[in-house]
Amino acid sequence: LPVPKSQPMLNFLSARGIYISSGSACSSHKNTVSRTLTAFGLSHEEADRTVRVSLDASNTESEAILFCKALGEGIEKLRGK
Repeated sequence: LPVPKSQPMLNFLSARGIYISSGSACSSHKNTVSRTLTAFGLSHEEADRTVRVSLDASNTESEAILFCKALGEGIEKLRGK
């Protein structure tokens, strides 16, 4: 089954207090597929299913585990849509 599109995943995770983005930081306010991702060779569809996760030194291991679990739940739930 295909990976869900990025926008439904962003909504799923934000409802759980996890905030990530789609595309690159410089294209975050645009409603188009990231040219950076397509320049890497991703198809339009693949780029539309890509999310950007930013971490820093203040993130904890438990936060990373929580994110991974929520991402897995989101993939499972959203694949049916």
